[in-house]
Amino acid sequence: MVGDAGTAHARWRQIVEDIGRFDARAGRQVQRALDRHDAPLRVQIAGRGGAVRPALRAAVEAAVAASALVDTVELDSPDRPEPVLDADVVLLVLAARAHPADLAALVRPADPAALVHPADLAALVRPADPAALVRPADPAALVTRDDERLVVVLDRTEGLEDAGAAFARAAAHVRRPVLTPDSAPSAVVERLGSARRRRDAVLARDLAGIGAGPRARDVIEAALDELTGSSR
Repeated sequence: MVGDAGTAHARWRQIVEDIGRFDARAGRQVQRALDRHDAPLRVQIAGRGGAVRPALRAAVEAAVAASALVDTVELDSPDRPEPVLDADVVLLVLAARAHPADLAALVRPADPAALVHPADLAALVRPADPAALVRPADPAALVTRDDERLVVVLDRTEGLEDAGAAFARAAAHVRRPVLTPDSAPSAVVERLGSARRRRDAVLARDLAGIGAGPRARDVIEAALDELTGSSR
């Protein structure tokens, strides 16, 4: 039922009306859950100043088309607080040649703690978990657990003597694949698919937890059957 957008919207509108006729409070709860589910998907492209090339953003926007909102956020900016990376998909751009310290770290494998700028590492901390916030000096703790949400790209590797080794060291450090910019758009599209499935699962969970009278509950259960494709 969450497949075709127009059909799904009309069907859900009818479901909310049916539930509201039997139980106004439950109808409002279903509407709020549906509003959260239908909020636009978001993609954040994050990097230090100058790390995110316009061509990369354009490629991502073309790949996602109208299925998500794309925004670029700057890390480690002296003029504004650090952004909260809370989008459905976060594309983190590590620029190998954006800063002399970054370049030195990438060609010096004996110093893994300096692989990327601390601001880049800090962005890997899961923002929804304040308890996980740590000092940038502790790189081992700066690896996110949000595997489904994060895509990491290493850019500006032109001129490195061994770009392949730089990618391998970056991947080992952040404990996840590190992609080339050309691979980023398709990876973002794949993550958006996962985000949609997560939203469907959250909607099903929210609907299952709504208390309602018997007749309204029957409508909710029928909606859950359609949403999950199961026979209850």
